[in-house]
Amino acid sequence: MARQRHGRRSVATSAALADFTSVNRQFRSFATNAQSEYESGLISRLKENPKLLHSHIRKLKVGRPSVGPLRVNDGETSDDPTTMAECLASAFASVYTQATPDNPMDHQVVDATLDDVPITIDAVLSVLKQLDSNSAMGPDGLHPLLLKSCAGELAYPLFWGA
Repeated sequence: MARQRHGRRSVATSAALADFTSVNRQFRSFATNAQSEYESGLISRLKENPKLLHSHIRKLKVGRPSVGPLRVNDGETSDDPTTMAECLASAFASVYTQATPDNPMDHQVVDATLDDVPITIDAVLSVLKQLDSNSAMGPDGLHPLLLKSCAGELAYPLFWGA
């Protein structure tokens, strides 16, 4: 039976596959060694900059941590995000109260109000300009980079909103 010139069983294809397999093996070995050296370097610099290692570990994590299913108030389990959120909100709300304690300690009683704190437009502008552009958005959903970039325009309205 004669060897094919083209196709899966041809000499050229077999040679190309052998070359590919060899190069792939070398690349995998190089990549594995490079990864190992990089991680060893991170560990050796752990005391100098622990954020590097933690950042690398976060990048390696696959997926996001999940919550649930939870046992909801009626005793059944649920993995519906809205139901779980309501269940968790209810649990947290039951622990925290806004009522004043019956017998508060001296350091828990304050007669001052926020009106006693002087706030100026310059102070608001200064705080906006000092925001860390690399930090995450706050509960308002605004990115600090946006607030910092628009500090001049936002200082006055935020001052009057205070």
